[in-house]
Amino acid sequence: MSHQELDIQLFISTQCPHCASTLELLSKAIKQGTFSQLSITNISTATNLDAYSHIRSVPYTKVNNFEFTGAITTADIKQWDEAAKQGAFERYYIEYLLSDGQLIQAEKIIQQEPAFWLILVELIENNDTKMQVRIGISSIFETLSSGLLTSNHSDAVIKRLMQAISNADNSIRVDLIYLLSLVFTEMKHDEDLYSELHNFLRLLLTDPSEEVKEIIYDALEPDLG
Repeated sequence: MSHQELDIQLFISTQCPHCASTLELLSKAIKQGTFSQLSITNISTATNLDAYSHIRSVPYTKVNNFEFTGAITTADIKQWDEAAKQGAFERYYIEYLLSDGQLIQAEKIIQQEPAFWLILVELIENNDTKMQVRIGISSIFETLSSGLLTSNHSDAVIKRLMQAISNADNSIRVDLIYLLSLVFTEMKHDEDLYSELHNFLRLLLTDPSEEVKEIIYDALEPDLG
């Protein structure tokens, strides 16, 4: 993937004790060429305060369309730079939110950008993804699977899950199968895809893993009689 340009906006106030350090770090990053664009707004002197009513505390940093509250560290800047170089800042941000326990904000982002559902699958597929992130992803699927199915990305997500299940090791497969079962239980609008997924899940009833079979049985129970 290509390098992503990051547009950084920093919001501070005159009285803020942590704003100076964040401003210094971001300014240094600009001077060193880590980032190319930084805008700074002191909301203490702003005339149109209504424009900043969504900002509850400062420093408040917006990187492209993604929000960060609190002081920024050198480690944060390094992670932003690495994610941008990999063309994966969106994935970094979702993982950051879930690692930080910001589940509601992560759900909001997924609802605003349905294409990010595929990022959740990518994270689940990765053996290095932290447990807290995995739990957060499961929670999003539990809460928002019906929303996924009304988006233009449902087919791609379901196909990706099915493909990943066929290739993943057992510990990851359990997570993937659980997510797919959540989607299946919400699926009613597409008879062809429902039938395909139903058949796929039925095959897993013979899986050697008892945990997998339990998940599948719970999802298919109404059809099993």
